[in-house]
Amino acid sequence: MNTNRVALWVVLFFVSFVSNAQEADKKWLFGFGTNVVDFRDIGFSRNDIMSEFLGLSSDYFTFEDCNSGLSPYVSLTKYFNKRFSLVLEASHNKVKKGESKTIDVSSFSQVSLCGQYHLKTKQGATGWFDPYVQFGFGNTWINSDSAPSYIPAFGFNIWFNEKVAVNLRSTYNALEEVFGGYQQNQVSSYFQHSISLSMRIGSPKDSDGDGILDKVDLCIDIPGLKEFGGCPDTDLDGIVDSEDACPSLYGLLEFEGCPDTDMDGIVDSEDACPETAGELKFKGCPDTDGDGIIDRNDFCLKEYGLASNNGCPIQVAVDTLRPVNFDLGKYYLTPLAKSNLDHNYSIISKSDTQKYRLNGHTDNSGSDRLNSKLSIRRSETVKDYLVAKGLDEDRLEIEGFSYRDPMTTNKTVYGRSQNRRVVFERLRADENLSKEGKIYFRIQVASGKSKIKAVSYNFKGIPNIKRIETGGLYKYYLGEMTSTYKSAKKLLRTVKRKGYPNAFIVAFKEGRKIPISKAVK
Repeated sequence: MNTNRVALWVVLFFVSFVSNAQEADKKWLFGFGTNVVDFRDIGFSRNDIMSEFLGLSSDYFTFEDCNSGLSPYVSLTKYFNKRFSLVLEASHNKVKKGESKTIDVSSFSQVSLCGQYHLKTKQGATGWFDPYVQFGFGNTWINSDSAPSYIPAFGFNIWFNEKVAVNLRSTYNALEEVFGGYQQNQVSSYFQHSISLSMRIGSPKDSDGDGILDKVDLCIDIPGLKEFGGCPDTDLDGIVDSEDACPSLYGLLEFEGCPDTDMDGIVDSEDACPETAGELKFKGCPDTDGDGIIDRNDFCLKEYGLASNNGCPIQVAVDTLRPVNFDLGKYYLTPLAKSNLDHNYSIISKSDTQKYRLNGHTDNSGSDRLNSKLSIRRSETVKDYLVAKGLDEDRLEIEGFSYRDPMTTNKTVYGRSQNRRVVFERLRADENLSKEGKIYFRIQVASGKSKIKAVSYNFKGIPNIKRIETGGLYKYYLGEMTSTYKSAKKLLRTVKRKGYPNAFIVAFKEGRKIPISKAVK
């Protein structure tokens, strides 16, 4: 086997070995294709610079002396950055045309190592057109003879995607010496043109598997979102976890990503009543009647009372509604609970119109999910008992608060026993407004043919939901009413922020719906 073939096969083996041995970082490019050799015309003097230049220009566009055919060409390119790369190239041809004349068919091989300068920084995956110039050194073999050369070149890649491109390249191989045995055949400097298919080796690194490459991923080891540079936003509130004080809870930017569920301007972590809008002086808890006793501790929510009498006026203390307590994890009624319910029934049955909400509570034993269901079941048990005694069930609404609204501490056995309760809350009666002929407003949250429980956990935490059936359609209103359109709009904004963008205001007069335009006028 002659020397040029041995050298070519060594280069091919090296290219194959390196391409398979590299790590999958996509900094390597492997190409394979075909090439043609075009020898210089002898009509120009190589000792005259202008003649040399004119000769190069003329030869480049003259193809009569091209040695064409399916001749192999391979390359291996290493990228160092967006501008610079190093390419190892090898080719093998059969030539029969020398400088403007026919020569004996000869084996013609070439190997070179060149540096490339890319004219556009958006090469490869970020730009489809990738032009470059290169310069280097190589060696040419014709049969058993060889000669070194210096090699200027230019070319470009056309990228189809992140991994695949077509490369077109033209080089000028200026030999350091004319082949001694082939000088008579006019074999010296020559052009070489190639076209090849180039492929990036390996796959880009994505350590956390979030679809964002490590080279642009700001959080390489944590799956994240593209809009945050690969960093996570666990609660999807638009605030990246690294800047989110409550990364697992959907929150607001003004509170550094922490929630304000009741939209009262007090962050939940500092709000003693996070699901009910309240005042700052009461740590976020409401005081409906303004008597200085927060609603959860006030047995007379609508009446100004004294703290010593649980928020009720002294003259009506005998008619105070009592809380109904339960055993741990249970929702059945104890004898004491039934006694308190009988007492409460004797009070609320005196009115045919006053409505109540039965607010169920638990202590903090167990999960929130379990306690949410348990608090609702306790409210349902109380409602069933009162309805069985003859109370109109339309006068009773139910709600469950889990362990989120304790009456006292959960750190003692006695405190937990007091927190396992159902409390009666007087509601504003619709008929009081209708009898007076006043206009009032409500917020319709949703509607549909499905009948669901009108409780907060079915309506994204919105409390005081009222269900009305009309014409086979169930409508769900925010139970709270207001006699001013301004207040209604404020309530509507709160409901929409809770996740009901299609909620709207409904106006009533004497129990009948009227157009908003008429009500506002």
